[in-house]
Amino acid sequence: MRRDAWWGLGALGLVAMLGACAGGREVSKIRYTSTDCPDPSGCGAALGTPEYQLPDEAHDPVAVAATESEPPSCATVAVALTALELGNYAADDAERTDALAKHERACQAAKLDARELACTSTVTNVAQIGYCTRKLGAPAVKVPMLSADDCKATMAALGPRLQGYNQGANIPHFAASCTEDGWSEQLADCLVERGYYDPVAACRGEAPGWVFDRLQARIDGTHAVTR
Repeated sequence: MRRDAWWGLGALGLVAMLGACAGGREVSKIRYTSTDCPDPSGCGAALGTPEYQLPDEAHDPVAVAATESEPPSCATVAVALTALELGNYAADDAERTDALAKHERACQAAKLDARELACTSTVTNVAQIGYCTRKLGAPAVKVPMLSADDCKATMAALGPRLQGYNQGANIPHFAASCTEDGWSEQLADCLVERGYYDPVAACRGEAPGWVFDRLQARIDGTHAVTR
């Protein structure tokens, strides 16, 4: 058979294959495309107007958060200290109740001031108790705070890092927190080394939550002095 005959047969075969494929796609399209409307009212029915209502007072998230935020007291201190003693899960309810009562009595006897109450209510390890007060005694170890000169030296190193992360406007707030809220050497070192971007996440273990709450309040402009 001549070469041109072979080419002719090949062309005819190719046309047949393309036709079959095209037909296959069309059949597939018809087979798997549904025209049934699942909505009993019809797919052309107008959508209802969405109805939005403000939460009532009982479910207002702002109001709920306000009621859930218990002011610092010997009761909140007892909760924090009991968590340190027993962990999140006591052996039984009676054990937890006894521990709460014990720590609340110790707090009342120590006569903690407002600053000590607020600070001690946010401790997450035993070492942090000494950050807040020495009135509760052992096992708390007093944590020395940086002096005013130490804070200046710390800010000389921390300031450029804050500036580099577009937090230059917060430099005065960090400086005020160091001198007024009290920073330990460990907290200062942590902030300089890795806490300039997210101090709470990076350095949470170096100080009670109260210190970070005060720093955030300064940044947010809601700081109120509690001495």
